[in-house]
Formats: sequence, structure tokens, C-alpha cells
Amino acid sequence: MIGESYVQLLSTNLKPAAQKIGLRDNFNCQPDNDSKHTSRVAKEYFVSKSIELLPRPAENRNSNPIDHLWQYLDDKIDRFSCRSNKREFVKRLKDSWEIIPQSSLQNLIDLDVFWL
Repeated sequence: MIGESYVQLLSTNLKPAAQKIGLRDNFNCQPDNDSKHTSRVAKEYFVSKSIELLPRPAENRNSNPIDHLWQYLDDKIDRFSCRSNKREFVKRLKDSWEIIPQSSLQNLIDLDVFWL
């Protein structure tokens, strides 16, 4: 994905997604340092929409709770036994997702506690 595609994605989805989770028009974003997120066109988009960007370290796994969630799911799935069967892999992924304790997800969101 390039910067222009990223901006198109943002202009279509960012505001509705923010509203869906209860944010009003005034919110901040913290994109990672991927080149599409730091592109000139992306920076111009955020400025034009008056969206403040929060600084982010270049490579800090602990500041990205979704990485911990993916690691948890990865640990729960026996990839070797379902490597050639996409349907089985998707089923195991969904089953693993369903048993994540709600409290663990809430910790990832609210408390900056990144361990499941």
C-alpha cells in the first residue's frame, strides 16, 4: 500500500470507525512509522482534518497491543497440523479468538497491560 491508498482508506473509514467506538470529531491518532503512515500525503491528510498525531517510537513492540494479541492467537494455533487446510486454520483461529478472556482484551485497551 502506498500513501495515496492509505489516505483513501482513512478518508473512507477513519471517521465512521471513530464514531462507532464512541469518539467524537476531536481525536488523536498514533500510526506506526510505516512509510505509508509517514508519507507526505498522509501528513497532509491529518493536517487538513485537524487530527493530531501522537509520537511513536520507531520499534517498540510493547506500545502495540495488537501484536500481543496476534502472538497469543499464534501460540494457541497448532499451525503444523492445519498448514495445508485453510478451512481448519480459520476454524482454529476463530475458536481461539472466542476463548480470549474479555478481561485480557480490556487490559489491552484500557490499562496498557499487554500480557494475556
